[in-house]
Amino acid sequence: EYIMGRDLAFYQLLPRVAALAETGWTDNAKKNYGSFKEREAKLNMLYKHYDWKACQDIFTSAK
Repeated sequence: EYIMGRDLAFYQLLPRVAALAETGWTDNAKKNYGSFKEREAKLNMLYKHYDWKACQDIFTSAK
């Protein structure tokens, strides 16, 4: 996938990197989507501190 520009790259990649890290570091028995969403919300505070725009679909989806 080709991503034009730094802002769009951050927007699309930040949540994906967080999800990739979560699946790589968490044992299968301990994986919990709701818990991940809570941690992602905390990461969003860091993103906002640096004025990075990240996709927020995780918080608006019905899942």
